[in-house]
Order: sequence, then structure tokens, then C-alpha cells
Amino acid sequence: MSSTWAFKPFKLRIGGKLALAAAVPLLALIGLAGYDLSVRWDTRAQMALLGRLTDGVAGISRLIHEFQRERGACAVYVGSKGAQLRVELPAQRKLTDEQRRGSGAIAELRQNIASPTFRQAIDTAEAAVAALDAKRTAIDAFSVSAPESNAYFTDTIAKLLTVTDEIAKVSTRGDVTSAISAYVNFMNG
Repeated sequence: MSSTWAFKPFKLRIGGKLALAAAVPLLALIGLAGYDLSVRWDTRAQMALLGRLTDGVAGISRLIHEFQRERGACAVYVGSKGAQLRVELPAQRKLTDEQRRGSGAIAELRQNIASPTFRQAIDTAEAAVAALDAKRTAIDAFSVSAPESNAYFTDTIAKLLTVTDEIAKVSTRGDVTSAISAYVNFMNG
């Protein structure tokens, strides 16, 4: 008796063969569905983050607007040695302070992004905004000229705009990046 071993395929009944034939495409479909779900989940998470960032940009935009208005009022006030806008300047400062304290836009942006460049831009902008009270004291004492006052406000506004520029770099979606960049360019204008 010779001992030859030969491969003998196992025999399945017709139901087993049909189940096996259906299982392979079904497993492929489940795998593709899982992949699609993970991609959509990542997109949803990124859009939620960008929504929070957009709210932050809107808050910074309002703060920039009030800084621009205060810059003009301070220039007139200092240039006239207090003869003009004596009454209007405190009201404008109050509006600026409301945007500075109320929005919390910069602090919220810090929580949402881990990029070192973005954090550096936030730190620089926060330091410039924090110097506002000291600059106001100098303006009230007329110890700064109108051009020096303008320079402070212009520099602070530029630093706030740098924060918004960094937001456009966060998204990996081209359409979202373009929309944010367009808004930032509009703010720069």
C-alpha cells in the first residue's frame, strides 16, 4: 500500500457555499462602510472645530473694530490735547472693554489649537491687548503723541489679525481654507 497523500477539498453543502459566497462581499461592504463612517466622523469633528474657530474669528473681528474706533478717538483726543472727544472717548473705551472681556475669543482659540505657531500668535496678541490699560493711562496723561498712540493700536490690530491668519492654516479642506482666507482678507481690508 502506498502512502500518497493528496489534497482533498472539503465538501460543503449548497447552503454553505452560498453563505460563503455572500459573506465575502458582505465583509468587504462592512469594511468600506466602516471606513466611510470614520472619514465622515473626522470631517464632522474638523467642522465642529472650525465652527468654534469661526466664532473666535468673529469675536476677534468685533474686538478689532472697537480697537480701530478707539484708535481714531485717541488720536483726535491726544492731538487736540483733550479739547475734542473728551466725552466720547470714555464711551468708546467702554465698548472696547465689552468686546475685550465679553467675547473671550482669544482664550477660546487657545483651547482649540495645539499648533506652536498659532499659540505664539495668540500669546503675542494677548500681550498687546493686555497693554491697553497702560496705554490708556499714558494717553490720558498726554505722555504719548497721537502717532505713538496710533502705532500702538495699529500694532495690536496687526497682531490680532495674525491670529486670524493662523486659523486658515488649520483646515485640511481646501474649500474651508479658501472661505476662511477670504474672510481674513476682508478683515485686513
